[in-house]
Amino acid sequence: MDVSSLFSPNRLGLNAAPSWKATTSLEDVHLQPLHAPQKISMNTVFKNFQKTLCKAGFYLIMGTYSGMREEDLERAILERNPSLDKSALDKMVDEKLRSSPFLTRRGALLILLEEMRIAQELISEKDFGEYLQLKNITPGLQNINIVGRVVGKRTGVSQDGRAYIVLKLSDGTGSVEVLGDVADVLREIRVGDVLAAHGCTVVRKNNKITIRMSPTTVIKKDAADTPSLENLVKPLNEAAEDESSDTWGVVVYDTGPRESGDGIILNDVIVTDGERIYLLHAYREHASFFIGARGKKFVAANLQRRGKEFFTSYDTCIEYVGEDNSLVERVLEKAGNARARPVARCFDGVTVLWDGKKLYRAPQLENVSHDVFCRNVFVLDLSSVPHIYCENYEPVDESSEFGELPLFGGELESFDGRLVDVCLQAELLRKTQLSMVETRFGARQLIRFWLKVRDKIYSGAAWGPISEKVNELKEGEPLTLVFPLIKKNQFGESEVHFDRFTAILWREKTS
Repeated sequence: MDVSSLFSPNRLGLNAAPSWKATTSLEDVHLQPLHAPQKISMNTVFKNFQKTLCKAGFYLIMGTYSGMREEDLERAILERNPSLDKSALDKMVDEKLRSSPFLTRRGALLILLEEMRIAQELISEKDFGEYLQLKNITPGLQNINIVGRVVGKRTGVSQDGRAYIVLKLSDGTGSVEVLGDVADVLREIRVGDVLAAHGCTVVRKNNKITIRMSPTTVIKKDAADTPSLENLVKPLNEAAEDESSDTWGVVVYDTGPRESGDGIILNDVIVTDGERIYLLHAYREHASFFIGARGKKFVAANLQRRGKEFFTSYDTCIEYVGEDNSLVERVLEKAGNARARPVARCFDGVTVLWDGKKLYRAPQLENVSHDVFCRNVFVLDLSSVPHIYCENYEPVDESSEFGELPLFGGELESFDGRLVDVCLQAELLRKTQLSMVETRFGARQLIRFWLKVRDKIYSGAAWGPISEKVNELKEGEPLTLVFPLIKKNQFGESEVHFDRFTAILWREKTS
């Protein structure tokens, strides 16, 4: 078509000839025939000009798909994109109709089909143009090209029942999550693959920058110059504190799934990177992922670190990438065995063990009331409290003598922090009623109490669920406290606080 003809007087309606007849290939544009010369407003001229431009754009498409019915076009589009369903296609058509009021439904389908045909040609030509570095993406960018190595992958189902895949990509300059439908090419992607995508949009989802792929986004595995997986994920000891990190490690052993205090399934896993030992708290679906995984090397995206502990969350992606049993054997050479006796239960339900030398919290030994023999033991100081973990344990007879538990003999005024190596003997003199107190974290339940330690009286407090358990204690009752927290109040006076780590010693287990 001669482009200059678009600006002729006939096309603009300034000097119209007798009725101009549209060809069959242009039936998808609402073109009104022009009649005899008449006075026409500039608004009419502009509208006719728009219609003519819209009409001209259909020559290329109609040359390929002329004569196809709406249902044929729908079938062709759905066949090109198996991840697309009829409802999603209808939404895409509606968007086309809203963006161009001169289109019919059939015309919108033609445009979508042509866009997908061009996308397929892009794949075969392998020419995406320039890629945007991931460190430079910002919400609002559209139709961008990205490439990166996959360091994490997870699947889910949206509220409307649609399955989706989230990939964590990294290109060495930054990392980002990519959200897309469960298309075949995404389903086959594995951690370590390089993925390129053409025609993406950057949005903000759950307060995080996210790249969204549409059904027309072109996706392919690419051999671009992307850093290796080993250079993109850090060993556990290099993960940033209190941040979400992409890291790798090796499973030494898991302690088995159990129900945590809030009813969520938890599996405490001993992991290493060859330099140090860490504890990984695997929640929900991640708990079963680590069962029997001894020796397996994993890559984890969006793993949170706090000191010697790592935590999974809803957006954590974990995948195994190999095995390193020799590393596990070297690590286990540093582990030991221990015989211990349960002597108390912390306010959060965790068992306290006494091995004759030291007191430990033992989270995996739920409801144990007899002496135990633990194999491959590791002790980790978590929140300033020693925690003991073992690969397995078995009950033993209670013929062994562990000796008397050490008692605190100093002045509380000279101490600030948690008592971990000794127990504190006290008498509960009085306690208040439970009350609700407004704090910066919202309303919380509180109970205050007073303890007599030798000849001095100290105030104390317990918050939340712990306050209810303290409320069950009887005034005048003697207590032997394990892991109490000693703090200074605003007046510089020492107070005794109970939290989830604190326990009250069983009297019959003191020797």
